[in-house]
Amino acid sequence: MFITVLIVVLFVLAIGCLFKGTVRLDGDPFRIRWIGVVLLGVGFLVLGLATIVVVPTKNEGVVIAFGKPVDTIHNGIHVVAPWEDVADYDATVQTLDMSGNDETPTLHVRMLAGRATADVNVTLNWRLEGDIQQLHKDWREFSHIQKFVVIPRLQDALNKEFTDYDPLVALKNADAKPVTMSEMEIRVAERLQRNLPAGVFIDHLQIPLVIYPPVIQDALNAYQKELANTQVALQQKSTAQAQKDALDILAQARMSPEAFQQQCLIMTERLAQQGKQISLTWSCVAGGAGVVAK
Repeated sequence: MFITVLIVVLFVLAIGCLFKGTVRLDGDPFRIRWIGVVLLGVGFLVLGLATIVVVPTKNEGVVIAFGKPVDTIHNGIHVVAPWEDVADYDATVQTLDMSGNDETPTLHVRMLAGRATADVNVTLNWRLEGDIQQLHKDWREFSHIQKFVVIPRLQDALNKEFTDYDPLVALKNADAKPVTMSEMEIRVAERLQRNLPAGVFIDHLQIPLVIYPPVIQDALNAYQKELANTQVALQQKSTAQAQKDALDILAQARMSPEAFQQQCLIMTERLAQQGKQISLTWSCVAGGAGVVAK
């Protein structure tokens, strides 16, 4: 507004000087037309500076006329009216890391229909794009958008998606499959995007860590240990069966003790190369009456 008033004053004075032409000072004529020309030049210079604006790369600009947002402009050179101002908004990708420090603590959620809680570590990439007039009208400053829009709605999306989440579902039902964190990330991101105002977009959401209460974490640890023991047992069973099959083949073949020992050693080497454990009862000793493998 100040620039607009200044331009009007400069043009009025310039036109007045040009029309007046001369004035008398102590009875002598004094030409002021040249002052009018200078004022006119200064007025056009100020007008040019006031109407040409540059929105930096990766920024969005909101055009404001008399305190009201009237347009959104993108990066580059633009011409606006002298009474219009432009508020710049950072349109680069913003990273919100809710990892548990003082400024960005982990987000607290309720699970199992409110019967348990957990702390969720979240990393969110978001950005501004498109028409952001309403964002400026509602929040006025870029810094307010993350603090008062993105974080509260992220908390709401996490709470609603985690409310029925059960990390122990596999312990309660062997046929049930727990929701993976990859699936949960997609659900939270989609819900959050639906709840964000126009102009705010989610690029990526990641949940690298969920900190469960001790009772749930202990149960998960015990379950993982049991799974590992089961895998070891299955591997041992598979190895023992393979060794038995190999011994049966050698025992049924009609060959000399020397040929038996050679083939047994070859088969032992193959089992070792495959990473299979060799049983303590495995032996490449042939019996006297026939071929026997122990």
